[in-house]
Amino acid sequence: GGSGGCEGGIAELAFESVIKAGGIASEWTYPYVSHSGDDFACKFDINGTKNAVAPVANFTSYKRLSHNDYSELMTAVATVGPVSISVDASSWSAYESGVYDGCNMSSPAIDHNVL
Repeated sequence: GGSGGCEGGIAELAFESVIKAGGIASEWTYPYVSHSGDDFACKFDINGTKNAVAPVANFTSYKRLSHNDYSELMTAVATVGPVSISVDASSWSAYESGVYDGCNMSSPAIDHNVL
């Protein structure tokens, strides 16, 4: 769901944006600006023209895996590459180190994607 951008959304919206733009910039060249930042102008340009940011990575397709299928997820990580997962991160603010075990198993509110 969601509409993307500051309105939130699903990983597929981000993937489609990267495919349409012809790539994605690095954090180093295009740092995060919070919702209260002053400049929302897109600096990305596939050609890397002056005052623009050139892409450093690209992909042309993606595959949606089954929901909550551990075996399929592990196979994808081992044979395909990085995966994006959707998680309930509402209790992550207190996390400091080690194996996280604060998952809300009864009524998760999915609110973040992790690559």
